[in-house]
Amino acid sequence: MNPPKLLILADTPATAQAAAAALQAGFDHVAISLDAEAGAADFARALPDVVLLAFTDLAVLQTRYTRLVEAQVSVPGHHHRTLILCRPEDAHTSHELCEQGRFDDDLCFWPPNADARRLVMSVRQARLRLRCELALVSAASEIADYAQRNAALGAALAAQSGTGSDPACAPNGLVHHAQQRVMALWRDARAAGAQRQAPGAASAELLDRVDDLLSSSRALRDDTALQVDTVHAQLANTAAARRLPQVLVVEDDEFQQEMVAGLLQDEGVAIERAMTGAQALESITTVVPTLILLDYQLPDTDGISLLLTLRAMPALARVPIIMMTGNSDRQVVVTSLQAGASEFIVKPLDPAKLRAKLRLYLARAA
Repeated sequence: MNPPKLLILADTPATAQAAAAALQAGFDHVAISLDAEAGAADFARALPDVVLLAFTDLAVLQTRYTRLVEAQVSVPGHHHRTLILCRPEDAHTSHELCEQGRFDDDLCFWPPNADARRLVMSVRQARLRLRCELALVSAASEIADYAQRNAALGAALAAQSGTGSDPACAPNGLVHHAQQRVMALWRDARAAGAQRQAPGAASAELLDRVDDLLSSSRALRDDTALQVDTVHAQLANTAAARRLPQVLVVEDDEFQQEMVAGLLQDEGVAIERAMTGAQALESITTVVPTLILLDYQLPDTDGISLLLTLRAMPALARVPIIMMTGNSDRQVVVTSLQAGASEFIVKPLDPAKLRAKLRLYLARAA
């Protein structure tokens, strides 16, 4: 466990040094902040577990801490506990501030108490409660993330099997019960926090329970992670196969084929590849493509002949076919369009133009 880090906010050097002297017996990392304008920077440097507010005037104390919280943009989310060092005559007001949740704890300190151990123990208790809260937050976050990740798993499996499911028997049910345990422990922690003079054994016991909960939640995650990931992958692949537009790339040049596939990999399409006209026709018997990119020259046939064959198939009559070729001769373009090509694109392929044409035709096909 890392050593505690403390920050003393004070209005005068004397009050700060008095608090620091009382803490020397138990802590090595004690920083002091006197300048209100530098409070946020001092906090960012110290990253304290506990902030001690050593002010003789509670109104000044509240103003100073409020300014620190408002300016604390450089370290958002850094958790800490607060401890007011008050005078006996201010104890009632100080307690009320803590009961309202504006501060965590208070201790009569002014004039400086001869029994420095009381301050040391109060800071240790604050650090222990902070560890409890952080462990609870970690447990709750971990279980919530796990539950969210698997929220649809039970329903999807039930839908596939055509049967209902008992939430208590599914992975989500186990997570739900773990979440209920987290909430119960959280209530215990808040109750312990309200009892500011509670003995250290109570907080230590609570921390042990939270550690047990964290271990249980991680074991649950580890025990079911492989099965859950496998099912998620299967469901995702099945859904993706049903949803994604199919683009058939008919290109005999392997380098060109890889380049086209690379240009389309972020376009939300499933890519089928064919090196020859025969492979293209075989592929079409399995899946009717949403769009076809067709090379003008192939090893077993020419693009025009294949294009005419494709257009003669009723299932492909309305499928967009974009002809690709390195020959930009006007007659080649005219012949391709007359044979039924929807578009003509000249190599080397322009990525922006290819994507634009793809999106246009896929949108029309949707």
